[in-house]
Amino acid sequence: FQPDKKKPIDYKGKHEVEGIIQGIMAEFQNLLQYRSQQLPDELKRQKAGAGNQQKQEGGSEEPSKVITLTDDNFDEIVMKSNDVWLIGFFAPWCGHCKAILPDWEEAARNLDGEGVSLGSVDATT
Repeated sequence: FQPDKKKPIDYKGKHEVEGIIQGIMAEFQNLLQYRSQQLPDELKRQKAGAGNQQKQEGGSEEPSKVITLTDDNFDEIVMKSNDVWLIGFFAPWCGHCKAILPDWEEAARNLDGEGVSLGSVDATT
């Protein structure tokens, strides 16, 4: 989403870890510039309780850093957060969606604690 959280930003970059991270970091820099001019006190806030403690696909013991978003939690987690968000809309049966999940997880782990969150929405519901 743009800094005012009114309009999402469409990701048009590469669908691999490096491309995702580069896209996120570019938007993160834009957001930091905006906040440094408009909202300096907002930088002190942290997102509240937005983490999933679900295991990753494949049985890994490490909790997923990708936040599962639904109609019930989207506004509370994303819209009230100060983080930059990259949200993927996935279909559980889709081969392309399944193929990107490991990269999505890796990008989420690499960006954890950097003010950037990755979320996923089940696009079939």
